[in-house]
Amino acid sequence: MPSFSPLTSPQPIAYHDQPSTTTDEQAIIDEYDSSDDYERIIDQYNTGYFIQDAMMHRPWKIFPPSQERGTYVCRLHTWLLARLSRREFTENDREFIMRCLENLRNWNNYGETDYRIRDESEEYQAIFEEWPEKIRQYDEQSILRDNEATTERSEEGTSAQQQVQETVRQLAREQVERNVTLIRNVMLKRGRREIEEYGAGDYVRIKIPRVDRRRLGGKSLVCKVVEVLAGGQYKLGCSSGILDIRYHAADLEAVEAEYPDLLTIPETVVSLTEALRLQNAVGNSNSECKCKTGCSTRKCSCWRLSNVEVTVILLILTVLMTNC
Repeated sequence: MPSFSPLTSPQPIAYHDQPSTTTDEQAIIDEYDSSDDYERIIDQYNTGYFIQDAMMHRPWKIFPPSQERGTYVCRLHTWLLARLSRREFTENDREFIMRCLENLRNWNNYGETDYRIRDESEEYQAIFEEWPEKIRQYDEQSILRDNEATTERSEEGTSAQQQVQETVRQLAREQVERNVTLIRNVMLKRGRREIEEYGAGDYVRIKIPRVDRRRLGGKSLVCKVVEVLAGGQYKLGCSSGILDIRYHAADLEAVEAEYPDLLTIPETVVSLTEALRLQNAVGNSNSECKCKTGCSTRKCSCWRLSNVEVTVILLILTVLMTNC
């Protein structure tokens, strides 16, 4: 393996078997080294071979062009490894190195000229095989790095999206809590009654609107909470069965009394109207007495129910006496 010339050395290399630069020529080169005229001087040395003409320019400055193939192999090998290690290898670099590689492999096919001498050495073949392999490995690593970067960006995007969704859910929960508080305050102002939360087995009363009491035949219906549903709704059951509609806590009132006939709720589904009518037919046994006179007057429904037999007897006696 030949020793490689350092890539950082931009000075022309003089070889004993190539024409050396005269003092006057070097003076001209030094004078125009930093000007556009330097390129014009290089153009006067064009060989017609890509690698020699290209590498007379910066950063290699192999000027005048070398006659030996090894000069270009050593410089290009060092340059290629440096570009790949720093991840600075571009598509232009790929095109350049492949053209140079083709030129180096065909070096002896052009015959000897004033700018080239034959080189029968086989020591560079390993380098010629190594360059495409190095570039292939670089491409695979670049693809792998790009995939990893894409995955990281995707994970970051997913994490950010999850954070946004969690923020939206949190805002929604806070809004629901504010709405519940607002409704609670409104109900307190209107009815002076705080909305309670009920559990399965609690006794509650459904108040019938005043305009529907005469039609439905009752002021309220005592029920038991059968199930607590999502959205703050309750499934209610009465002595006649399970009501076919669901109620919110704002529609209910808590009842402290016990009702033995509500211990077992029939599986039959009934409407509120039907439940009230059945309740009235059996004597409204589920209603809670609020009489303040001790149930001693006809105005009390409890008195009327307890004295129904007496009333019937009195009516019969009245009819009999009238007939006599």
